[in-house]
Amino acid sequence: MVIVEQADRMQEARLQRVAGFVRHADARVVFVLGERCADEDRARVERVVAAASGEELCRQRVRTQGLGAVVAEDAHLPHFDWHDPADQSDLFWRARDVAFKTLRRDPSLRSGPSTELNRMARQRWASLFPDVACPLPDSRGPGGGGDRRRRRRRRRKR
Repeated sequence: MVIVEQADRMQEARLQRVAGFVRHADARVVFVLGERCADEDRARVERVVAAASGEELCRQRVRTQGLGAVVAEDAHLPHFDWHDPADQSDLFWRARDVAFKTLRRDPSLRSGPSTELNRMARQRWASLFPDVACPLPDSRGPGGGGDRRRRRRRRRKR
């Protein structure tokens, strides 16, 4: 069991981290509020307790406070011309799930329809981050000639 005193003074992300760690360890967490707890601080702790997971809490924070609430202070927020993450968060989360499934199936994006995705991602990466090498491997393989390898055939003795 973990007891967090003065939980109303902690940030929501930190409370969720503690709660997630304790849930993962199959234990319990108790948040103790201070004597002079403001209503908004109480609501923040209650949101953490009511959230089923950190992901759900993150979704709630994006809906209520905007994308800046869940991104690090020094991080560069992208500007979306066609999409508002706060209003259309379901689209964002579905795209995230599809991306994770695709990467689980083909981590290097080298086979089947993933090769085109690899090519497009590498091009986009080069335009967004020209000074940083793309972390994806070239879809043509190490020699640049594709992922096909020559196989030797054994001749049968007659």
